[in-house]
Amino acid sequence: IIYLFLIFSTLNSQEIVASVDSNQVKSKKHSILSALDLYHDQAYQEAYDAFKILFNQDPANNKINFYLGLCAQELQNYDQAIAAFERVLIADPSHIRSRLEMARSLFSVENYDESEKEFLRVLRAGNIPKQVYDNVAKYIVAIESKKIRHRVNVVAMFGLQYDNNINNDIGTSSFLIEPNLVVEEGVTGNTPTGAVVNQEMISVTHGYDFGKIGGWSMQNIVTGFGQNYVDFEEKGVLFTSLSSGFNYKSKNYTLDIAPHLDTLSINKIAFMQVSGLNLKYGRLLSCYGIDTQSEFFSKVEHRELFGLSEKSSHYFELGGLGKWEFDNTNKFKFSYSFAQDRANVPLGNSR
Repeated sequence: IIYLFLIFSTLNSQEIVASVDSNQVKSKKHSILSALDLYHDQAYQEAYDAFKILFNQDPANNKINFYLGLCAQELQNYDQAIAAFERVLIADPSHIRSRLEMARSLFSVENYDESEKEFLRVLRAGNIPKQVYDNVAKYIVAIESKKIRHRVNVVAMFGLQYDNNINNDIGTSSFLIEPNLVVEEGVTGNTPTGAVVNQEMISVTHGYDFGKIGGWSMQNIVTGFGQNYVDFEEKGVLFTSLSSGFNYKSKNYTLDIAPHLDTLSINKIAFMQVSGLNLKYGRLLSCYGIDTQSEFFSKVEHRELFGLSEKSSHYFELGGLGKWEFDNTNKFKFSYSFAQDRANVPLGNSR
């Protein structure tokens, strides 16, 4: 009797264990299906959280890792996406879709060398749909264009306009009043005079990458603007600007250092000259799932005015900018700046 009781107890225990295991499998399968439904409904954050729980329970599951990577990719959390796809490829190097998505994520973080390697491996795998082949080819072309060190961009414009009062501009320092106007009609100033104006503008931008994509680069900008009045040469305006600076770009922050020199001439006579230095630091942060783009900038300039209003001034500006993107439609932007202009005039210093 005791022997039969032990056999019955053992069989009963095995049935309970089998029942528990079966329920766990069903529950896990149900959880995966629920997470997939969230993914297909484009609820990527909720889907990511669901797959993350499943990953903690079964970190070696390729299907869970793959969809965890897809969700992270949609949320632009590219580092997590790359890590998930790498886990799939370690277990199954022939998983072409994971290799393709990892290449796309590497491209998004501007790791172009590794991205190109993975895209080429996808092409060498063969037996891929033509549409996928064409898309990969486009990515490779884009990567090659990113590797071009020298970049030149030229913009030129020409236009005509009519100014019905050429005396009302920045170059006017005095007006002539005829005596009869003072006696008969009072002081009214000059009669408005109109003229045709032609404007020309050209801007040349040259960029140079020092090698590693996303590292140091240099940018030179030359801009010229001319404005000439027909029959009124004394109203002619010429503006020139020269800037040559350095830029550093990484995955999380950017740094810009740009000295510049601007000149303005009126009637072929120097009117103003500005020399200065612009500094800007930008950083991308993510807090509680909210992307935050912050910038801090500073500008220092020395300004010289010539002619009747000859004086010089020192200009300083310090500020910041913050951008928060809660989703594709809800965004918030905040900026603040402080500026101070210290001018040296014949009577002394003024602020």
